[in-house]
Amino acid sequence: MLNIKPQFTHLMQPQFNRMPVASCRMNTLSERVTKAINESGVDVQQVAKACGISVQAVYKWINGLSKTIAGEHLVELARITNFEARWIISGKGEKKKDHKAMAVYFAMQTMPEYKKDVLVKTSTALAEPEESSNGTQ
Repeated sequence: MLNIKPQFTHLMQPQFNRMPVASCRMNTLSERVTKAINESGVDVQQVAKACGISVQAVYKWINGLSKTIAGEHLVELARITNFEARWIISGKGEKKKDHKAMAVYFAMQTMPEYKKDVLVKTSTALAEPEESSNGTQ
């Protein structure tokens, strides 16, 4: 029979009140990687090829056997799944990329300055609330 001193008996009892409660957000890297892959419709082989790694390495991310992802692999995973790299790695920030905003941004990179000014003015005007025919919003 074990002879445990009374001052240590509390260590033998389960501490259910100290266990963390799962939240609705994706808590682990593996959960976020799995969600990004599943929701994007790409498969593990496509992810592995895009990242330049083995399929087994991707499965390590999914199964939680890897606690981090190398920067260049994270960038490729984000690109192929259209999820934000920051969200994949930390669970913080926006989950998905805004494709329309990105398209405008990339289009602006090749525009002459005067066209950029026109685009900004037009976008600003379009963002204002419309007035109804009776003069109210």
